[in-house]
Amino acid sequence: MILSFSKYLIKIQPYSLFVYFFITLNLFSCQSLSTEDDKKNENIISSQLAIATSQLDRGSPSETITTLNSLLKEFPKESRAITLLGVAFISLGNNDKALEYLRLAYNMNPTTSNGLNLSSGLISSQNYNKALNVLKAIIAKNDQEYKQHERLYHNLGFVYEKMGKISSAITNYKKALIENPRFYLSHLQLGKIYKLNKNNPQAKYHLEKASAACVNCYESTHLLATEYINDKQFPAAIKVLKEFINVEKAIPEDKASAKNMLSIINKLNPATKQTTNLEKKLPNSKKL
Repeated sequence: MILSFSKYLIKIQPYSLFVYFFITLNLFSCQSLSTEDDKKNENIISSQLAIATSQLDRGSPSETITTLNSLLKEFPKESRAITLLGVAFISLGNNDKALEYLRLAYNMNPTTSNGLNLSSGLISSQNYNKALNVLKAIIAKNDQEYKQHERLYHNLGFVYEKMGKISSAITNYKKALIENPRFYLSHLQLGKIYKLNKNNPQAKYHLEKASAACVNCYESTHLLATEYINDKQFPAAIKVLKEFINVEKAIPEDKASAKNMLSIINKLNPATKQTTNLEKKLPNSKKL
């Protein structure tokens, strides 16, 4: 069996939620399809799903919806297309419609990845108790074929964080990191929690890990630089910002923010202790 996934990282405002959606694009190998018609249909479906994901990647969710609706007229029970429809409506900010499709996909095909997608949709709609129930149910199944368990624990941690249960949030973020020690999202959230609670050593540790795991993600770089500045580690702050600016795949807007932050730091003279209220002078990280 061949499994290939298209990955979407969506920032749901204003809840600072990074959501990963996984759409299985090529579920079966040719050997596992029983007839020539099955193979032909799978090729058609995979081709149309690839077009739809490309449209979403280009920032054209409306085009994605048109492509998928056309596909579903011919293959109305294709849960991959239904899940991707949910993702497209999330991109458009239509959470109610997104949840309708994500629930339908999960009911039709209750896989772990579809359950994770549904939990993400519920979180984005602030339905935290329902998201908690979905996540607990799919984690209890202990699906050994699903290889990204860190994503389940991360979503569970995020739910607990939004519910104000910080200890449980930390526990589950750490479980996610046991599954995948380089998982960017959990390092980032732990860094934010420890920063908020003035635990600078732990905040720096997790933000350093996050920045290393995703070199073109500016939010972790920005937060890490501010932590270095708070500890008057100006050379370290300058270093991480310069490294980010040199990342080829970084978004130009993010590079501009990093350059602006760097120019402010370079104007400060630590010897004269011109560091009062520095964070207030620095530009906020761009909302991804």
